[in-house]
Amino acid sequence: MQRIEPPESYPRHPPREVDLSSLWSQAIDTMSELKELKFLIIDDVSKYIRVKPGHWIIDKTIVFPKNSQIVFLPGSQLKLRQGASIISFGTLNFLGTKSNPIKIYSDQGVGGGLIAFGKKNRHLIKNTIFEGLSKTQFQGINSTGAVVFNETNVNLQGVVFKDSYSEDALNIMLCKFLLSNITFLRSQSDALDVDFSTGKIENISSELSLNDGLDFSGSTVTINGASIKNSGDKAISAGEASSILIDGFTIDQSIIGLASKDQSFIDAINGTIKNSFHAVSAYQKKEKFGPASITLKNIELLGSNNDFFVEIGSKVDIDGELVKSKQSSIFEQLYGSLNEDLLAFQTKIIKQYYMRL
Repeated sequence: MQRIEPPESYPRHPPREVDLSSLWSQAIDTMSELKELKFLIIDDVSKYIRVKPGHWIIDKTIVFPKNSQIVFLPGSQLKLRQGASIISFGTLNFLGTKSNPIKIYSDQGVGGGLIAFGKKNRHLIKNTIFEGLSKTQFQGINSTGAVVFNETNVNLQGVVFKDSYSEDALNIMLCKFLLSNITFLRSQSDALDVDFSTGKIENISSELSLNDGLDFSGSTVTINGASIKNSGDKAISAGEASSILIDGFTIDQSIIGLASKDQSFIDAINGTIKNSFHAVSAYQKKEKFGPASITLKNIELLGSNNDFFVEIGSKVDIDGELVKSKQSSIFEQLYGSLNEDLLAFQTKIIKQYYMRL
C-alpha cells in the first residue's frame, strides 16, 4: 500500500517557524548551566552527558543540545515538577536494567513530559518507567504526548508507561521505530499513537485507556504479540491509509476491537476478541480517503454485542469468506448519535479506570 505523506500543516514539534534560540533563555541548556546540576557528569569536548544514579528533582525544563550523547545510568530517577520537561536534540541512551530500572515521573501530571528530536539520532530506551507525566508545553513546543519522539529513530525495550495525563502516553511521529516488551497502564486518552511512521512491535500490552489502545495513522507497522484490555474507544485502530499486520493478540472489553478506517488495511491472524461492543469494524471517516479493509485468519470472537460492524464499500474477510456490508455512515452511528447501550458499555470502562487510580 502506498504510504500517505503528512500534510505540510502536520504539527511537527517544534513548529518550523519557532526560533529554537528562544528556548535557551527559558531552560537549563548551556553546558555551563548543565554542569551546575549535581546529577550530571559532562565532557565538554565530546558532549557526552551522564545522568548519575539516584533520586533527583527537576523544577526547570532541561534542554540537551544537538550532537550530545545523553546516557542515563541504571537507577537514575528524575522527578519532574512545576511543569518541567526534558527536551533533547541529542541522542538519548536510557540504560536501565530489569533489577535497576530508570524512572522519569511526576505526581499526577504536575510535571511535563519528554520529547526527543533528531533525524540522525538513534535513541535507545531500555528498562525504563514513565509515570504520571503530562505533555511538554514550552516556548512553541506543545506536544500531545507525555513521551514523544519526533522525526527521529527510536528503539524502546522493556518500557512501562503508567498513569499518563496527556492525549497520548507515547506518541511516535515521522519516525522509524522498534518497540519490544512495552506496557501501558491507565492512560487518560490513547496509550500508543503512531503517526506517519514505519516500525515493528513485539509484545505490547495496554490496560485501561480511556480512548484507543493502539492508534496508527498513515503508518506501516508489524505487530507480533499484543494484549489490549479495557479501551474506552478502539483497541487497535488503523487510519489514513495505514497498513497494519498483527500476529498473535488478545482484545478484551473495548468499544471496537479492531477498527480499520480511511483506506487502511489490517491483516490479523491468531487472535481473540472478546467482551467488546463491536469486535471488528471497517468504515470511512474522512472524505479524502476511501473505504477500509480487514483480513482475518484464525480469529476467535467471543461474547461481543456485535461481531462485525462493516460499512458499505469497506470489506472484512474472515478465513476466506467476505462479511456482508449492511451499514452506512458508521462513524456517525458511533460518535454522532446517542446509543444508550454503547454509552453504558463505555461508562463501565471509565469506572474501572478511576477505581484503579
